[in-house]
Amino acid sequence: MVTVAVAAWGLGLCPFACAGSGLKNDEQVILYPSLGRLVSGGWEVELHGIVYEPGPHPYLSGFMRRALGIDNDKLTAAEMTLFRERSSYFLVDNERGKEFSLTAVGCTVPLGTSGANGHFEALAVFVSGEFPAARPGASLVLPASIPTAGGGKRELSLQVDLLPDEGLSVISDIDDTIKISNVRKRSEVVMNTFCRPFQPVSGMAEVYQRWALDGARFHYVTASPWQLYLPLSQFAHSNRFPSGTFHMKSFRAKDTSFFSLFESPEHYKAPVIEHLLRLFPKRQWVFVGDSGEKDPEVYGAEAQGIPGVCAGFLSAM
Repeated sequence: MVTVAVAAWGLGLCPFACAGSGLKNDEQVILYPSLGRLVSGGWEVELHGIVYEPGPHPYLSGFMRRALGIDNDKLTAAEMTLFRERSSYFLVDNERGKEFSLTAVGCTVPLGTSGANGHFEALAVFVSGEFPAARPGASLVLPASIPTAGGGKRELSLQVDLLPDEGLSVISDIDDTIKISNVRKRSEVVMNTFCRPFQPVSGMAEVYQRWALDGARFHYVTASPWQLYLPLSQFAHSNRFPSGTFHMKSFRAKDTSFFSLFESPEHYKAPVIEHLLRLFPKRQWVFVGDSGEKDPEVYGAEAQGIPGVCAGFLSAM
């Protein structure tokens, strides 16, 4: 039988799971890929997701389009369709104050309380040998479920990347590193983000595939907001980039403006990279990015700031 010790981030250890409020029929949950590391007695896994209620918001969609400077009259029918799809991820009703649990590999894990942006985070230590062992270069996709308000359960999949203490990890940017965005030109990055099919940077998938075959694990660190996780993860999968964890920017239109979507990526990336390097100080790190978002400066500062880290930087564009 699998047993766990669990803590919602910022709270104390909790030896058992609480039932919580359960999901309503119109509420949706996204579980982001989880990162795990070997600790005394088992695997410590970072759990992260969002709970929200989708719905049509045509007025808000128009407001967002105007705020981004997109001229409706200049969009083709296909571009308008893509804009409506991608903007819809920003216009959901985030559910705050939700308390529920996740069941996977025979154990139930409390997920803490969702914040104003609908996100929830928890830290679980799976202490049984029955938990699947780490396999170099591969991710585990586990069946999971969350209780519903009516007493049933919502079936989900949980991707878990279990990293050994030693090995090779690749921290990769997304915009203009594996996906063409043209971040230096605001009008182009807006169109490439919201209105056009994502296009891969030529040759990068093949490079990453070779590294993955040699055992490299991947962490996609991007200043793109979590609202774009689904289309970006689908892009990575369809273009045969290796699976990995995603680390994205928290953004809420109520807290700021849509203009801040493309501002100061280095302020977001630095603490995320530092967290990864401190979690796995014995791993070797390769940083892949471009100069458009100051990746060389961010990567260099983080690698030099943590003693003992072995790291190298490659520029994609």
